[in-house]
Amino acid sequence: MCVVRREVRERIPIAYVPIPGRSNPVAIVSTYNSLIIDVSLGEHSVVGGSISEAVANMVGAFLRRLERVVGEIPPLEISVFASGSIIDSFTYAAVTNAVLEFLGGKLDSDMIRAAQEIDKFLGCDHSILALREFPLRGSLYIWRDGEGGVDSEAPVVVDVNEDEVVEMVYNPPPYLDMITHLAGVATIDSFKLLSEGKVPNTLKVLNALWHALYGIPLRSWKVMPYAAIKDVDGARFLEIKEVGFLR
Repeated sequence: MCVVRREVRERIPIAYVPIPGRSNPVAIVSTYNSLIIDVSLGEHSVVGGSISEAVANMVGAFLRRLERVVGEIPPLEISVFASGSIIDSFTYAAVTNAVLEFLGGKLDSDMIRAAQEIDKFLGCDHSILALREFPLRGSLYIWRDGEGGVDSEAPVVVDVNEDEVVEMVYNPPPYLDMITHLAGVATIDSFKLLSEGKVPNTLKVLNALWHALYGIPLRSWKVMPYAAIKDVDGARFLEIKEVGFLR
């Protein structure tokens, strides 16, 4: 039986605030956590292992849409094994990328763009579209819809503790144009500081915007630097222990 196995290092959207109707950059960085994904033909389509029900349902929706686009897809057995705590949005992007590679061979930019169109159809936000690109990118990159991505030359990795997920309730504030611009600038500056191996204090600005837009509670930076990031089922807190470089 033909089995495609992919071992991938987790990526997280460390600097990004989703704003409905707006397009802002997303900074993506590697962590020390990893996934192993096995894809093979089966009698029935099955998704199992280290994957939540919400993500398994998203993978199923992706496959159904893919089938509408390319034609019939054979039943697939998908097994996921996690080393460390992996955010759901990355699991979704990594698993569906592995499926695309199993069905169509080595991933290229055209395949990634086609998958992003399916993501948009399914209502995924820009952080997932940015995560989708990880096979074509380095360990740290910044991406914006319609503009593409830019890699850092530094092999950056962050050591994080993934904490609770909180519900997001969007509350449109005044001065939305100014907030959108501020979120974009803070994301770009966070990318630059990460490239230098620094914990970006600009994440404080993004955390404040998460609070202003979605009511996400603020935490003490003095106790532990942290970032609020977009995940499948809400905003997830990440404690940032260290920024380093892959060897």
